[in-house]
Amino acid sequence: MGNKELFYSGKEKILFWITDCVKNPVSANNAIESIRLGVTELISDLPIKETEVEILYLEHSPRYKNRRVFYVKTEHVPKNVYFISKQLTMIEWLFS
Repeated sequence: MGNKELFYSGKEKILFWITDCVKNPVSANNAIESIRLGVTELISDLPIKETEVEILYLEHSPRYKNRRVFYVKTEHVPKNVYFISKQLTMIEWLFS
């Protein structure tokens, strides 16, 4: 996974990765390639299909403004994952 910080919500069984800030404007080709790389990075070591990954754009998060979140519902948890509080959902964590 390189230097990517992965998070896991045990409450929802969601693995997620928060990207660096998204720069605008960006060409469509660059945006598509960035998303493809993000999906590949998230699932590279997991038995998960690309079609299972979802993306959320954080426009108003106080902590992660203007970032993308790649996430997938899974029980496969890679090593070196940060487990968020069992009381919080992924959305609650992102907007706290």
